Amino acid sequence: MLRRSVCPTRLAASARMKQTAKGSEMTRPVSDADLREAVAAQQSWRGVLRALGLPENTSRHVRVLRDRAVVLGIDVTHFRCQRSWSDAQLISAVPAANN
Repeated sequence: MLRRSVCPTRLAASARMKQTAKGSEMTRPVSDADLREAVAAQQSWRGVLRALGLPENTSRHVRVLRDRAVVLGIDVTHFRCQRSWSDAQLISAVPAANN
């Protein structure tokens, strides 16, 4: 039976990832003031991640920041690409688009 040797650095990184994935904590803490400033200056959640120096390739960070923004009452209505149609408008638009 072959045994693979595991790099201690990878083990430590893996343990940190599992630990932070359990809760809603991030590897780099973000203050409420920094979050407010980043949200005010950006037009998307990915922009907020960039402004805070967080990786953009994970949706977990977006979910955590979005949840904190809701709790803090931070306004995000200026963000682009938000759905502007109601369910009723979408339902009525679909048959018209198929013609």
